[in-house]
Formats: sequence, structure tokens, C-alpha cells
Amino acid sequence: MPAAQDVTHPFEPVFDERSQVLVLGTMPSPRSREEGFYYAHPRNRFWRVIAQLFDEPLARTNEERIDQLLRHHIALWDVLASCRIEGAKDASIRDAVPNDLARIMDAAPVTAVFCTGTAAAQAYRRFSEPKTGIACMQLPSTSPANAAMGLDVLVDAYQPLAAAAAASEAPLLDVPDVVRLEQAIAEAGTPLSTLMDRAGTWIAHRAIARIEALRGDTGKPTETNKTSETNDRSCPHPSDEPRAGHDGARRRACDASQVVVLCGNGNNGGDGWVAARILADAGLPVSVICAKEPHDLRAQPARNAAIEALTALEEHGARVLVSPDPAALESKLQSAAVIIDAILGTGFSGGSVAAPFDAWIEAAVRARNAGAFIIAADVPSGLSAQTGRAVRPCIKADETVTMLAMKPGLSTPFAFAWAGTVRIGAIAYVEPLLERMACEDNAPATGKDGKPDPAGSRGKKTPGKLLHAKAGDEDRAGAADDQADRAKESRRRDIGAEEPRRSRTRTEQTANPSAVCSALRQDPFARAEQEDDDGYDPYSDRPPMPEPVFQRDPWA
Repeated sequence: MPAAQDVTHPFEPVFDERSQVLVLGTMPSPRSREEGFYYAHPRNRFWRVIAQLFDEPLARTNEERIDQLLRHHIALWDVLASCRIEGAKDASIRDAVPNDLARIMDAAPVTAVFCTGTAAAQAYRRFSEPKTGIACMQLPSTSPANAAMGLDVLVDAYQPLAAAAAASEAPLLDVPDVVRLEQAIAEAGTPLSTLMDRAGTWIAHRAIARIEALRGDTGKPTETNKTSETNDRSCPHPSDEPRAGHDGARRRACDASQVVVLCGNGNNGGDGWVAARILADAGLPVSVICAKEPHDLRAQPARNAAIEALTALEEHGARVLVSPDPAALESKLQSAAVIIDAILGTGFSGGSVAAPFDAWIEAAVRARNAGAFIIAADVPSGLSAQTGRAVRPCIKADETVTMLAMKPGLSTPFAFAWAGTVRIGAIAYVEPLLERMACEDNAPATGKDGKPDPAGSRGKKTPGKLLHAKAGDEDRAGAADDQADRAKESRRRDIGAEEPRRSRTRTEQTANPSAVCSALRQDPFARAEQEDDDGYDPYSDRPPMPEPVFQRDPWA
């Protein structure tokens, strides 16, 4: 039995001015005090519970854990500042002195308090609740001493915490602003190589979730922590060929749950290399298809990530196919249960897909039609992240994990046809950086003498909606305003005749399908609304009407 000793809380609380939920323990365990952070014992399940609670990858470093908490507006501390305790036994606590929670309460809009374990709840009610005026909710301890509660049971018990935590809405950023944001993150101390590692971790996390779902279908045990599989697809792909569906997925699960990663030559390919390494470390059969040897890549940090991944893949006996011939490419993709598309990223702006990637995309789509599940890294290859225009060929993903922020091309009315379910890979805590960028964009421009330029700011933007804009001069802005006013007046005069004309145009196009087909052939970027039948042109200046609600589950 360890001897009792006087212990003083050794590290700082985690919070900022956006924190809305406070989670309190009693006092860090000896292992946590050694590691210098909360819940650091390798058998403590707190961080696994948090990861599964929000369906995110497990945070592995203290920096990632802090980011994860702050992104969900969670503050973390302990009730006691000092006490006398035997090892990690809360029941032995004597001479307790509480922390001053006003340090957090005065700085952040905390509305809910949760205590992990009986001792923490009792200490909070005795020392802190009379001052804060907020009653706490007791959560079960995640300590290994509470072995009677399994991980799934703990996750269910912590659901009230997830409900109280108010994660910020994912921002919508133009591609140039995403680049600015990445640079700001790097300047704040998180290098691009770390962001790439986190991006690959997110992609691997979603691939593991899919493999676990397949293994659940076939009755096979899973090899990794269970994660929730919700909202598997947002909408059907209207132009899909018939798929093997559930039977194909079941067959592929029986074929060892093979994962094939398609890696391009840029940093999007680097995300794929990281994902392949993590999947191989998790014991999954992984193959990588690439156009160049890792040492021949020029993009950084993709080159270093690929070299590191290659070493790990070779240790696990994984296959790496460099510029495979068409037969080998087809055979490998047809055997895949999950295909990760890491060919082209947000830098793709349209035009055409160069060889050999065009053949890779076509083969991947054929494999998807045979039952494979495609996960796109950041954006489906062949789709412009900025405009949403798709070239031929273009990946048709079942799920897209886009990093940091939503992209305009993924939020267009018909993006689901290529992207499937879109998830945000939260690889950094960006709210403060977005606010700073917005302030910079809204700051008054200065002239050569350093004084404010009467022409105004560089372009008004708001936090969380940092949309790329080019500022114009006063004359140009005034002309635009006049033109807008004239357009509004014209619409008011002609609104009685305009809608019948639109309806007639739609009817004429529908009645003459050859004309529609001819128009589609002439336009390599066929506008999706020409294939739609709801009468709404998303590129017009007409305010959109509410979209029809599905009367049934299209995947039922």
C-alpha cells in the first residue's frame, strides 16, 4: 500500500473564452503527474470515451487532446488544488483544498459542470457549487479501477456531456483561404507535417469504421475500438450504374477486408500514405497504388510521409504497386472492400485528369459499382473544390473527409453525386485563427503614408464564413450597386411574366430530349441542374425554394 503524501495540483486547466462545459476530476493520478497531463494512465479510458463520443480519431498527443477539448468548447480541470492522498485512491483523500474555479467561470460562459467519479462530485458539491451556483452531473469514472464498466457502457453514460458540448459550426472557406488558414496554423506552432499526419489519421479512422461495419455484417470480430457508423450515405448517386450492394460488401468482408489506397504525387497523396501506415499498424491488409516511388516525390511534407509509411508497410508485408499495368490495377481494386482516393486534392481546378490518374479513377468507379466503398481525402479526385464542377472521369465517393473546413465545391446542390456523405476532418482548433483572419480582412487599408485609405477595407468577412473576395474601388462598387438596383426594378416589373416563361422553357427542354443531349455533349462541364427536374436553376438569381424532402429512405 503506497504511503500517504501531500500532493499539489501540478498543471494548468484547459479552457478558453469559448468554453461552455466544465469537466472536473478530483486530483491527477501519480501516472498523470509524471506525464504532465490529465488522464495519462494508458489504461484510463477518458480519451477513448471522448473520441468515440464525437466519432473522432483517438487524440494521441497532449496538443491533440487540448485541441479536441477546445473544439468542442469543453474545459478540463480538477476540483482540488492540494490534498493528502495514498497513491490514486480518492477514498484516502484528507486535508483537501479546492481550486478556485472562478478562474474559469469568470473567463468563459460555462453553463454545465460534469464530475468524473463519486469523489469528484462530492468535493465539487462541498467546496465549489455554493460559489458557482451550477449543480454538477456525476459521470462514472474512466479509471482502470472501474473495470466493471466497459467502454461502450462508459460512452453511453457520457452522452449528456456530448449533448451539452456545443461544437462550432464548420466554416465554409474558399480554397485560397484554406491555404491561408494552414499557414496560420503553421505559424501558431503546428507544422504542416503534423496536419498531414492528423489528416491521414482521420481518413484511416473512417476506413476502420467501414471495415468494422462490414465485419459486423459477417459476424467477424473487430480488431479496433468500436466506432459509431451513422449517416452512412447522404443521398444516392443519380448516375450510378447498378452496384453489387450488400452482397458485394459481404463478399469483400469475407475477402480479408482489403483496403487499397490510391496515392497521387502531391500532399493529398501524402495524406493517403499516412492513412496506409496507420491501417497497416492496426493489422488491416493494405495495398498502396502510386505513380512514383516515395523517394522520387517532390512535394513536402508528402515525400517524408511516404518514405516513413513505406518502411512501416514493408515491415507489415503490405504491397506497394508503382505504376501498375491495367490488369494489375483492375485486379487489385476489384478485390478491395474499401478504396481510399488520395489522388488529387483541393489544388485541382478543372480541365482534365492526366494519365495515369484518369485510368485509376475509372477503375475505382468500376470497383465501386462492384461493391467497394470509396472514401475521398479532402475532395473526390476530378471535382473542383472551389466550383464543384466535375470533369470526366471523376471519383464517385461514398464518403468524403474534407480537412479543416467545408469547401464551396462540396456544398453545391449536386455535390452529393460525387462526394457522398461529407465529414469535416477537424485536424486543428481554428476558431481563434478564423477570427484573427476575419479581423485582418476587415481592417482598414492603409495608404503609402500609413494613414487609413478612404477606399475602405480589403473586403468584409465574418468569422466562420471566410469567403474569398476581391475588393474593388468605389466606382466599380457603385456601378455594381446601380446595376443590382436596376435588376431588382426590372424583376419587379416583369415578375408576372417571368415565371411562366421559365416554366415554358423547362417544358420545351423536357419535350425535346435530343436538344438537351446535344447541349450536354457540347458542354464538358455539364451543369447538373439540366439533369434535374425540380425546376430550380441554382446558378440563377431566383431565390431558391425549399427542396423536397425524401418521403422514404433512398437506401432502404
